Amino acid sequence: MSKSVLVMKTPEKGCISCPIGRCYIESFIYCPITGRCESDKEAETIPDWCPLKPLPKKKKVTGIYNGEYFKAGGKLPSYKIGWNDCINAITGGHADD
Repeated sequence: MSKSVLVMKTPEKGCISCPIGRCYIESFIYCPITGRCESDKEAETIPDWCPLKPLPKKKKVTGIYNGEYFKAGGKLPSYKIGWNDCINAITGGHADD
């Protein structure tokens, strides 16, 4: 089965402010992706079981790339540039929005 990605702003107030969640019963929020319900009090934070995961941060591409850097497990600049290009492709170049 192929996979898909939905890029959206992370809800600031947990399930209550999530555009995916639905008001299922008065004082409960229903997540149609997981089939789980949260009470209003619990829905003010993002639960551990939430399928929304934050994007990884972009890599810093500055510094000195010498032998010691690579011995310590540092990545090649081309790896970091490729990483950042991938994040840009996912977000349309707006990873910080």
